[in-house]
Amino acid sequence: MATKKVKKNVLDFTMQPQQQFAWCWTAVGTSCAHFYDPESQWTQCKVASASIEPSPGNCCDDPESLACDTPWYLITTNNQGSFVTTHIPSSFVIGALPVHKLMAEIDQGRLVAFKLEITLEHVLDFNIDGHEIKIPKFGHFVVIAGYESSMASPNDQNVMVYVHDPFSLEKGYSTMTYEVFQTNYKCHGGVVADANSTNGIDSVTGCIVTHSFFTSPLQNT
Repeated sequence: MATKKVKKNVLDFTMQPQQQFAWCWTAVGTSCAHFYDPESQWTQCKVASASIEPSPGNCCDDPESLACDTPWYLITTNNQGSFVTTHIPSSFVIGALPVHKLMAEIDQGRLVAFKLEITLEHVLDFNIDGHEIKIPKFGHFVVIAGYESSMASPNDQNVMVYVHDPFSLEKGYSTMTYEVFQTNYKCHGGVVADANSTNGIDSVTGCIVTHSFFTSPLQNT
């Protein structure tokens, strides 16, 4: 009996845990910078300081301030975000990449990042730096750095992907089918902290891919 040939490619990528509540974007940018340049001097607080507009000041001195611990971008049409700051050539498309394009990017040694939209059971109520912030849903960034398939015709249902999430790093990455990643990824382990709930957490009720980000080796500054 002929055995199935496993097609597998997992890049040697390490995701840094995000150092502040809203810093998934700087954790992804910093981690990708170190993947493409192991000698990179970028840190999450340096990326935040150099990316956020208007300037938040030195986020290495006061990373928990509202000006620093704020949602931001990987790259926008206005060239803002952590990929821009760290000089990672990048672009984005709306929605999730077709699986064959995802596999082709990884085969070329290129990381693919994704923006997810997380919907919660209740509106979260945070107090950050003395400011009350209500959050019904929020964006989150992750990276896919590998895949595995034993099928002759790869598709969303039979390709396993290696997802690196800066918020949840118990194993460094998690694996699932590309279909599950797009439709039922358990962002933040399926719960987020909520001091106002009876048990201190709130449930994630939905998670979808809204954007895909192409990356390639760093440009010289």
